[in-house]
Amino acid sequence: MRRPPADFLMGRRTRLCQRRKIDAQAVEASIVERTQARADKNFQRADEIRATLKTQGVELMDGPKGTTWRVF
Repeated sequence: MRRPPADFLMGRRTRLCQRRKIDAQAVEASIVERTQARADKNFQRADEIRATLKTQGVELMDGPKGTTWRVF
């Protein structure tokens, strides 16, 4: 039986987080902070958060349903 693609991708992200010592809860908290900064039109802060996460190996992807992320 095949796993749904979303389950596979979440498992992959979890494994990569463990391997690279990325705290998924901290990433989620940063996304919440970035979302608020964008709502406040503080785009400089939002860009800083994105850049910080990128240096940790985390890519943010904005979509109509919100922001998701992946480890690269």
